[in-house]
Amino acid sequence: MRQELADCLASEAAAAGTVRSIDAALALDGDSGDGPADRLRFLDIFLARRQHLRTERLRSAAALAEAEARSAAARGRLMEARLAAEAVDRLVAERTAAARAEADRRAQRELDDAARLRRK
Repeated sequence: MRQELADCLASEAAAAGTVRSIDAALALDGDSGDGPADRLRFLDIFLARRQHLRTERLRSAAALAEAEARSAAARGRLMEARLAAEAVDRLVAERTAAARAEADRRAQRELDDAARLRRK
């Protein structure tokens, strides 16, 4: 369970890093004011790159959302496993205490019976 959660968190971090790097590239492209002499060619390349980055960002954002959902599901499964383990631990402790109490009652009865036999 823990390894599954770790894997989900790693893929979530990778997807978030991709989204951040694409956002940085888009911001950098928006900041570039001076282009080469052939402005039309630069504009065509710029627009094509921007469209590609936007498409990649949408894909990356979808991958991030999916990774976040898998991480949340893995967290839920881990929590369920922990709660189940705690329930088993409590049940074992209760049964152990009940068995110990029964053993103490038997021992006390044996002592009481032994004491009664001596008095006779």
